[in-house]
Amino acid sequence: MTFSGVLDNMIALVVIILVLSLIVQSVQQALKKLFKIKSRQIEESLLDLFETVLGKGNGADRATAPILNLLPRRQTSLELTDPAVRSLFTSITAEFKKLGRVAQSGKLMLNSIAKDDLLKVVRKVRPDDLLGGSTFGRQLQSVCDEIKAAQDTLSLLARYIQPPASMGSGGDKGGLVIP
Repeated sequence: MTFSGVLDNMIALVVIILVLSLIVQSVQQALKKLFKIKSRQIEESLLDLFETVLGKGNGADRATAPILNLLPRRQTSLELTDPAVRSLFTSITAEFKKLGRVAQSGKLMLNSIAKDDLLKVVRKVRPDDLLGGSTFGRQLQSVCDEIKAAQDTLSLLARYIQPPASMGSGGDKGGLVIP
């Protein structure tokens, strides 16, 4: 066998491998579109995020959930979650639908969502919806209330405390000076 014959065989082998890889990728993409695997993975990730933030996780294994969703008559992860998580997820998906993330059938389609779209939708969620039911949300509200009460007390004190007349404007002789 000559050098050109070996080279022809190698080129033919490379072309066959490239064609086979294109066929495999096409089949993978078709299956992903058919079963909406990527969209379901994003939905499961959002549910997991909301459960973590709200502290209402049910301990479900979400790694296999998109595959198990293919089985008929199985409860979805949304049905198994806490009502607070479900309502937050529903409001987020409604915002996605407003952005036009729907299929021809009218169902939610998240397989090609951009990070900017996700941030835009999450920014529209009110903080009390996201943190309202959690311990962190209650603690944050308590701290905000205490800061507001301290500000009110300081402004009240500032009205009643006057610097002594002998201090003038220098304020270096002691005493309390409120700007």
